Amino acid sequence: MSGKLTVKLLLLIIFMLFPGGCKESAGENEKTAAEAEKTKAELAKMKIALEKTQSESNELNEGLSETLEEFEKIKSELALAARTKDSLQEQVNELTAQRDEALTKARDTQALANELAGQLKEKTEEVKALEELNEELLTTIGKLEEQIEAASGQVTIEMHEEPNEQP
Repeated sequence: MSGKLTVKLLLLIIFMLFPGGCKESAGENEKTAAEAEKTKAELAKMKIALEKTQSESNELNEGLSETLEEFEKIKSELALAARTKDSLQEQVNELTAQRDEALTKARDTQALANELAGQLKEKTEEVKALEELNEELLTTIGKLEEQIEAASGQVTIEMHEEPNEQP
C-alpha cells in the first residue's frame, strides 16, 4: 500500500513542478489541477487509512505483548507445576518403598508370630503331658506311700508279734 502511495506522491510532485509548459492550454492546466486535487484527496484518504492501520497495528502489538506476557506467566506456572509433580512423584516413590518395607516386616513378623505360636502350642502340649505325668506320678507315689504304710504297719505288727513268740 505504501508503494502505491509513494508512486502517487511522486507523480503529484512531478505534475506540480512541471505543470506542462507553455504550450499547454488552460483546459489542460485545469485538468492537471483537478488530477492534483484528486490525488491530494486520495493521499488524504491513504493517510487516514495508514493512521488507522498503524493504530490497529499498535493495538495488535499491545495485544501481542499481553499475550506474550501471559504465555511467559503460564510457561513459568507450568515449569513450577512440573517441579511440584516431580517432587510429589519422589514422595510417592519414597512412601511406596516404605509401604513395601513395612509390608515385608509385617509378613516377617506374622511368620515369626506363627512360628512362636506353634512353639507355644508344642510347649503347652509338653507341659500338659508333663502335668499329666506328674499327676500319675503323684498318684503312684500316694499309692506307694499307702502300700508302705500298710506294709510298715504289718511289719510293726509282725515285729511286735515276733518277740512274743520267742519266750
